[in-house]
Amino acid sequence: MANTISFDEKNNGWTSMWSYKPEWMSRLGDNFYSFKKGQLFRHHSEVSPKNFFYNEDGVLTNHDSTITFAFNQDPSDVKHFKTISLESSDNNWDVELKSTMDSGYISSSHFQTREGEHYAFIRRNEADSTDFHHISVQGLGTPISRSENTYTFNSLPSFLSEEDCLYFVKPSDSTIVKVGKLVSFDLYQLTTITPNPSITIENNAFYFIAKNAEAESYGIKGYVLEVKLTSTGEGTPQDLYSVNAEVFKSFQ
Repeated sequence: MANTISFDEKNNGWTSMWSYKPEWMSRLGDNFYSFKKGQLFRHHSEVSPKNFFYNEDGVLTNHDSTITFAFNQDPSDVKHFKTISLESSDNNWDVELKSTMDSGYISSSHFQTREGEHYAFIRRNEADSTDFHHISVQGLGTPISRSENTYTFNSLPSFLSEEDCLYFVKPSDSTIVKVGKLVSFDLYQLTTITPNPSITIENNAFYFIAKNAEAESYGIKGYVLEVKLTSTGEGTPQDLYSVNAEVFKSFQ
């Protein structure tokens, strides 16, 4: 796939990739122009919305702006990546995060502004909520009895909350089935919401509790963290000066 890349003479390096693919480019005075499908376009216009570039047909179209980089300090150590903070003009950035062992995200609505810096905890992906490698997943065993949506066990852990979700592993094929969030619980019994759609309960299934992947987020773990920031929408231009992470070594 063809790409347009730009060279920065001050930095003496190739610094950016662009979604537009011009037929010709030229500079006149302080302005930079390109041609596509017989039409002339002026770049870096202060009156045009951000993220507007022409497509293959020469039609102005909104595109996302993305920045991808890696946090790679002490690459031989397994680390917990807890937070991301942005030194930027606003927090209109969605963040995708992927390590060698885990993955997560931050939506633009998650950022909070603290002393001019936009700060958010890393959330784990919902699909990652039933990964048995995480301490947020705890086994309960096989219930000794069941009545509709109420399950009785020999004992239940003390850390349960109404944000927890009950699952079981099917003995027939080892697939994981979601039962539903907890409604109530005590030392021996728990009750879930009514599953929708309905599910088929199998005898002798192994049950476990999974914490809410977002509410119980403790970051993601890995050697190296790949970060992708995406800015969408037209809006006004944005400045991004620095991206920081709160990281500590894992001893698990």
